[in-house]
Amino acid sequence: MAAQKVPPLLTHQEYLAWEANQTEKHEYISGHIFNMAGASSRHNRLCVRALSILERLLETSECLPFPSDQKVRVREMGPFFYPHVSVACEAVIDDEECLRNPVVIIEVLSDSTDHLDRGEKWSHYRQMESLRHYILLSQTEPRAEHYSRSSGEQSVWSFVELRGDEA
Repeated sequence: MAAQKVPPLLTHQEYLAWEANQTEKHEYISGHIFNMAGASSRHNRLCVRALSILERLLETSECLPFPSDQKVRVREMGPFFYPHVSVACEAVIDDEECLRNPVVIIEVLSDSTDHLDRGEKWSHYRQMESLRHYILLSQTEPRAEHYSRSSGEQSVWSFVELRGDEA
């Protein structure tokens, strides 16, 4: 497959129009476009397992799990991300098919994205008023990192790391 040309800096409206016509997914941060790489089979299995567990747990609630094809809009002008798994209660999907109010975001860590998931993405995600849980899953060992925010405490996050059977 030929390499796809990624455009120079774009406004959020230009990104949304451009992305709507792409066959691959791209995330958007401050005018920059980032191509979403393919995933390993282990990565895909973790995502499927998380979605399956959430689907079962949320079966009788108003909350819905979404796979990685669901784009999330952090703020009106971006950034825009495709989390591996997200959950929304009374989901708000805007005209550009972006989820606006996730309560849970799960990212599966990889060597190439670890720094983004723990750094820039996390700094943007925690600005979302709706977000209550941010979970990072390791592909290489049984480990989950869970950040949680109490209702009403916008800037206070708790952290728990689970290893082995706990994860």
